Amino acid sequence: DVADGRFHPQIACGASHSAAILDETVYVWGSAVSCGILSTEDKCQRTPLQVKSLKNARVRSIACGGLVTGAVGADTVFTWGENVPCDTPVRHQLPKARHISCGFSHFSVTTASGELYMWGSNDLGQLGNGNYKDVTRPIRVKSLENRFVTNVCCGQAHTIAVTEHGLLVTRRRDNVILQSASFSKLIERLTSERMSAAEFMNRFLVVYTCFATPELV
Repeated sequence: DVADGRFHPQIACGASHSAAILDETVYVWGSAVSCGILSTEDKCQRTPLQVKSLKNARVRSIACGGLVTGAVGADTVFTWGENVPCDTPVRHQLPKARHISCGFSHFSVTTASGELYMWGSNDLGQLGNGNYKDVTRPIRVKSLENRFVTNVCCGQAHTIAVTEHGLLVTRRRDNVILQSASFSKLIERLTSERMSAAEFMNRFLVVYTCFATPELV
């Protein structure tokens, strides 16, 4: 994160690998495939390895998924892993990119102006773009164009986004959508009644069928 003009350390964990930012330098370790280390016979990078291709990228956000890794630099988003080496990451120009999250093999990015972009695997509707076709470049989620998205998080094959109004949007693996609700009220009920996360999901997030498109109330 960036505060007072300084880049603060970050760490991220995926299914079998990790990444970190320290002094604007990116390091990866763990599963060689997920880290994008394809030039070694060893399946595991046992110590943090500097990603030299991002040396001057001024990376401010890092994320790990199942097979992939992503980073946000100055107006550029970098992705690698899953047969893409970290030495030559895929680059996407995305002005004002702020935060990145990775699923098993899909990506989401929020911008300083509240826009949400997604791309990658979409076999289960995790991109929320109204179909199930994979996307190779960042595409803005049209159904949220009139909402200011403050945060986003990718699961293995679903995505959750929070807007400035505290609305929760989510898509799940079985191609259904959970009903949006006031996030603050849900959290209040969760804490006051001391429910587990499973009880919270079952009692307050009602399931609706959908066509891979987020729904808001």
